[in-house]
Amino acid sequence: MVRKIDYALEYAGRGWKVLALAPGTKIPAKHFMQEHGVLDATSNAVHIRQIWDDLPEANIGIATGKASGITVLDLDSEEAKNEMKNISVVQPPVTYCVKTPRGWHIYFQYDETVEQSAGRVPKVDTRNDGGYVVAAGSVVDGVTYSVVVDKPVAAWDFPDLFKANAPGSNQPSVNRDRKDRVSLVLTQGSDDGTRNADTFDVAMHFRGKGYSGEELSVLVHTHNQTKNRPPLPDRDIDKIIRSAERYELGEKLEYLGALKDPPLIEAQTDRRITFYWSLTGIRIALSEIHRIGNRTYAKTIVDVRDDKDIEGRALIYLAVVSLFDTRSRNDARQLLRERVPLADWAGMLTYIAQVVDTNSARPAKIIDLSKHKPKRESAYLVYPVVRQNQPTIIYADGGTGKSTFSLALACIAAAGQSFIPGIQPTAKKPVRTLFLDWESDEDDSAEMLQEIKAGSGLNMPPGAWDDYINYQSMSGAFIDHVDSLVPEIVERGIELIVIDSLVMSAGGDVTDAEAARQYYNAVRSLNVASVGITHTNKAGSLYGNRFFWNGARQVFRLTSVSESETDPMLGLYHEKANRSQLVAPMAWNVRFAKLGATDPFIKYESADIQSIPELAKGTGLRDRLIGLLRNQPFSVEELAERLNESDVTVLVTLQRFPDVFVKRYGMDNDWELADE
Repeated sequence: MVRKIDYALEYAGRGWKVLALAPGTKIPAKHFMQEHGVLDATSNAVHIRQIWDDLPEANIGIATGKASGITVLDLDSEEAKNEMKNISVVQPPVTYCVKTPRGWHIYFQYDETVEQSAGRVPKVDTRNDGGYVVAAGSVVDGVTYSVVVDKPVAAWDFPDLFKANAPGSNQPSVNRDRKDRVSLVLTQGSDDGTRNADTFDVAMHFRGKGYSGEELSVLVHTHNQTKNRPPLPDRDIDKIIRSAERYELGEKLEYLGALKDPPLIEAQTDRRITFYWSLTGIRIALSEIHRIGNRTYAKTIVDVRDDKDIEGRALIYLAVVSLFDTRSRNDARQLLRERVPLADWAGMLTYIAQVVDTNSARPAKIIDLSKHKPKRESAYLVYPVVRQNQPTIIYADGGTGKSTFSLALACIAAAGQSFIPGIQPTAKKPVRTLFLDWESDEDDSAEMLQEIKAGSGLNMPPGAWDDYINYQSMSGAFIDHVDSLVPEIVERGIELIVIDSLVMSAGGDVTDAEAARQYYNAVRSLNVASVGITHTNKAGSLYGNRFFWNGARQVFRLTSVSESETDPMLGLYHEKANRSQLVAPMAWNVRFAKLGATDPFIKYESADIQSIPELAKGTGLRDRLIGLLRNQPFSVEELAERLNESDVTVLVTLQRFPDVFVKRYGMDNDWELADE
């Protein structure tokens, strides 16, 4: 019995470069000497012996193209052989041929003009530069590949149909023109009508080369200013850059097919992912990814830049595909091949199935934290309430004003200026917010926004907040809206979302841990800061499952105190903080215009929380002591009586903060505040 290694050494002796395939498969085996698949194919006998000593049952692959000096015609059926007789005027010479489970691999001398392809003729593929074939001696699904014609490899002038950019190949403009599209755009620029799509292509070209952040911004803005006729507005360019930056270059996967280059991947959520092949301009967007049993389904949208002189993209496919079902993928491939015959649809569909399969198990690449440099200059968008890309929860009783307060936070972020004492914007540029409302409507929210603007006292130019406070009325579960929200957030440059309210957005029982899990999965997948508004339970704490508390980076409680016909007093208490200290409680007198006023407003004025007994109860002992001693000195006994605490508890607290509390000079038992 001939061993697999003997086959591999024989092929190497012919000058062909070989690689090990996993036993019983067509897939490159994992081995440290061929970490890059077919790129590490070798004819070195020493290397081959080491690989097959480690993997004695590995199948054998032969690299095609210039590497081995061969171009292979892959006929997948008897019908394919007959079809080739009708296409080629000059029949191929007798040459080396291998019988495969369903057809034949016919070897010819390397022809650099032949493009690796799939499906230009039904059931006929070509293998050339960058590809490989399964060699004789390999066994797949119990069937052995065998040599049926052992003749020297002959030369053959392939039909023009298999050659790159050949006249009469019926190759549509999307593939014929695409290879030179980006280079032409880079050198010649674009006119009005194609600027947006062309500039996105340019941004994706640079993104594929690893540029990001300021470097990417400079490159794309420079291209726009020097090449576009006329240049696009900076705002449009920033949108294009934001869209491009959401993509990362995928890993290179080797498989038995024509796919050469990995796509750029926008892994938006665990339910939505988009693949973009910049060379061909093909974009495959998967949404509503879900598993039923051992099947994974996804709504699959395929579009393409259909002509170099037309702005926009052409939709060529829309269906639900079972990603790991061979029949479902083949059906999709056949329909796509009818629209764009020369694209490697088998390779692309295989690639996306592989990524989806591994995405849940490997949500992000491993990085070396010691070398990672944070991109943000501040951890906050609005200090101390809103942290960048992190979830915050604000909870309160009904009617407290938590929605109004959250909208006011959005206004501070948009203005880049504060009008609530103690609340400060920290971003270097205005921040766009999306207010997702399950409880009110756009009329009430618009009126509330106008009143906040009127009471802010900020001298903002007309239109300064336009497009910065976005609103959407919502219904149903938040998780079900994530797929549609992603493109809106990217397009509008949203950095903060407000969810009002958490209970209504859950789409289920908020006392269930699953509701909390879905909420935070939805929030984090959007990759923006969030403020979730919710209610108190009967005990006065956060309503819902404890995991809503655990999953938040920060939790704040709002408390309102008001009498009839008076403006309310509002207290804010910081109850949970990750990686930071709790900030001291804050209070405001919330002023409203008189009922029926022609110019309504909402205004936040600073207040001393310790002067409001109902609000002071929610503060710590240290803060309450400061509130009492701010006006006059007191003895330990007097402080304990006023605060309903023990003498020992009060004395320990006074002694614990020597930079805040000191004994009154000459008085052994009287305490006062230290000089600031």
